[in-house]
Amino acid sequence: MSYNYLFKLIVVGACSVGKTCLVDSWCNKQFRPEFVSTIGVEFAAKNIWIDNKHIKVHIWDTAGQEKFASIISTYYRGCAGAFLVFDVSRRKSFNKLNFWINEIKNNNSTKEDIPMIIIGTKTDKENRTVSREEGEAFAKSCGYGYIETSSKNNINTQESFELLIKKVNAKINDTDDKMPMPQGVREGAIKSKKKDDTGKTSRYDEDNTFTNCCCIN
Repeated sequence: MSYNYLFKLIVVGACSVGKTCLVDSWCNKQFRPEFVSTIGVEFAAKNIWIDNKHIKVHIWDTAGQEKFASIISTYYRGCAGAFLVFDVSRRKSFNKLNFWINEIKNNNSTKEDIPMIIIGTKTDKENRTVSREEGEAFAKSCGYGYIETSSKNNINTQESFELLIKKVNAKINDTDDKMPMPQGVREGAIKSKKKDDTGKTSRYDEDNTFTNCCCIN
């Protein structure tokens, strides 16, 4: 299927913070209550419409275990944007956000600023240890967006992905026509279109596709 742009996005965070459940929910897959650790990197893809642009999104869902750090670092290079995920009921996962931020920055092949969104997951849990105010304050201090989600209750999962996709799209709009595309963005076969007569700027494609594969055995 033709598209205007292809975005490469990455999802990082400590082990068992709900990264894969978040991606599954965005791709309209059924919530899995049992924990299945990601081995290396998993891949997902989806088609979405933003500002009348057909965007194909490739998501790289990374493992949180340190033993995969050297492998995962290669996926940071050339990404258009990143989701930094922590569990609001596990302060240790929140405290490790700076580690993931530095990993992405240190492994960024072009050293250009990469749009990032901090996501607090599992808001359905009662034993919360990180408040929304603290999460928002940390994100603001880093210059990143912040949103909280519950994959179990399907709260803000679509919105969290759309938030980052819009930031990457805005970066394209700010790029001069004579300049190359931002890293992690590839132009497709069709040109960008203006808003239609209804003024509609964002909708999901009915032909969304999803694939999930373990890239590291």
